[in-house]
Amino acid sequence: MSTQQLLALRRLLQPYAMSLAILALAGIGLGFSPSAPMVVTLLVVLLVNARLASGPTLAARTLRPAAGLVLGLTLAYFKTIHGALRSVSHTILTLGLLACLLSAVALALVGGSVWLASRPLHQRTPVARLLLFPTIWASGWALLGFVSPLGRQVRPPL
Repeated sequence: MSTQQLLALRRLLQPYAMSLAILALAGIGLGFSPSAPMVVTLLVVLLVNARLASGPTLAARTLRPAAGLVLGLTLAYFKTIHGALRSVSHTILTLGLLACLLSAVALALVGGSVWLASRPLHQRTPVARLLLFPTIWASGWALLGFVSPLGRQVRPPL
C-alpha cells in the first residue's frame, strides 16, 4: 500500500477505533462499582476524542462516541439488572434509555468544557484551562443530583 492509501485508511478507521475504545472501556470499567483507573482512562479518551473529532456537523462528530458510551453502559449494567424486569427486551430497553440520558449529560459536559477551553479567554491562563474540566464535570453532576427527583441517588455514569 502506498502512503496515501495508508493515510486514507487511517482517516477512515480512526473514528471507529475511538468508538470501540470508548465501548470497551465503558463496558469493562463501569458498573455499580467502577474502578478509578478505568474511569480516568475513559474520561481521557472522551476528552481526546472531543478535541480531535472531525466532521461536517456536530452530530457527525458526537454520534459514534455516544453510541459507544451507550452500548458500553448498557453492557456494564446488564449483568446486574438482568433478572429485575420481566424479559430481556425490557431490561435492554430500560438500560438503553437510562444510558442514553446519562451519556447525553456526560458528553454535553465534556463538549462544553472543550468548547470553553478553546475560547480566547482561557488561552492565556494555563491553570484555568487545567481546572476547567474537573470544575464543569463536578458542578454538572452536582446540579443534576440537586434538580433530579431522585436527589443524591443520581450519580455520574463515569
